[in-house]
Amino acid sequence: MRSTALLLALSLVGLAEHAVAQQATAPAALLPAATTSVSGVSTPDASSKDELSACNRYRLQADQSLSFKQRLCFAVDPLITPQFALTAAVMTGFSELRNSEKLQGKPMSNFPMRFADYYARHSAQAAGEMMAGYLHHEDPRLRTSNQRGFLRRTGAAFSSVIIAKDSDGNSEMAFAPIAGSLSSGFVAMEVGRRDNNVAGALRRSGFVYSTYFVKALVREYKPELTEFTRHLLHRQ
Repeated sequence: MRSTALLLALSLVGLAEHAVAQQATAPAALLPAATTSVSGVSTPDASSKDELSACNRYRLQADQSLSFKQRLCFAVDPLITPQFALTAAVMTGFSELRNSEKLQGKPMSNFPMRFADYYARHSAQAAGEMMAGYLHHEDPRLRTSNQRGFLRRTGAAFSSVIIAKDSDGNSEMAFAPIAGSLSSGFVAMEVGRRDNNVAGALRRSGFVYSTYFVKALVREYKPELTEFTRHLLHRQ
């Protein structure tokens, strides 16, 4: 199972690198030359939009429904960014320093294995979330609530984790976060931790599921957090 998890991580990364490479090497003729202005913002017109790659950032946000390939881009792109690699290295180093999530029969100094474990867990989470969202027709794109007031905005952020909307705007229970959490928790069973059992996997899955609520709050209050950070930096 451990080798399967690592193979899944490498496969997802490889697919993403291939998609990115195809997009990066696209000829200039496929780039949006003609644009139209809507409320002062230039966007590709209809004919140019049709010529864009399916994983182009504009199409990922503008298309009414997403294809399987576009969902794959959503799932894999965050895993191949320098920011994610840096986060993985920092979190792995902190885990090894504290020797948290102790590994059975493994020396404390085992940075490569912990780093691979971090990528395997997050790759499994992305894969589970993507497949559940695809089968249940859930829209993986993150949206702000446009609500006013702290309680309404916070409630909308929390409900976005539990209730999902499909491409037609219908609201149903969100299975993607649940599938992603369970995938991450159970893949981690095979790394050799002390709590290498179903109960431990469910505990880890519960923790991963809680992070979806944190992410939803950060997304909802991102403008305020950005302004607050900018204010602190200017004061210094």
